[in-house]
Amino acid sequence: MTNGDPENHLSPESKVGLFVLAGLAVLMVSILMLGDIHFRPQNYYHATFNNIEGITDKSPVKIFGVEVGTVKSVELEDGRARATVALRKGLRLYTNATMRIRSTGIIGTKFIALDPGRPDPAFPDKDQLLHSGDTIVGKDALSIDELLERVAKSLDDVTGGGKLGSNLN
Repeated sequence: MTNGDPENHLSPESKVGLFVLAGLAVLMVSILMLGDIHFRPQNYYHATFNNIEGITDKSPVKIFGVEVGTVKSVELEDGRARATVALRKGLRLYTNATMRIRSTGIIGTKFIALDPGRPDPAFPDKDQLLHSGDTIVGKDALSIDELLERVAKSLDDVTGGGKLGSNLN
């Protein structure tokens, strides 16, 4: 190695070592981003639904349209669907909080809309707060099929007691 030659400051072994370290750093960042690994503290809550169609692991949980967590798992428990959600810490959820399945549009992606509830002024605030591991009431949403059946029945009632076809003829 010559002292005046700037190209030979690092030995070949050092260059290989730096290349391996850079490769490991890129691999680690990729795993963290794609593996959905979070280092921020989270609380876990549960909700049960009769029908949780369209909700899967990693579906978003939103409060007033703001994403505050994700669905971690969906399981069948006692003939009902049970969702476990991870929400960021610091959210104040009360005992009257509810979860409802919503959609971003008619055929949009599904998410869980969380209403954090309100404190009852007659009781101390700390006694009404939910804690990690508690269960939140899950309210079932109407499916598209049920909605269409109701609309069809309403149309039949309005147009003459189910005689819509004969009236049109």
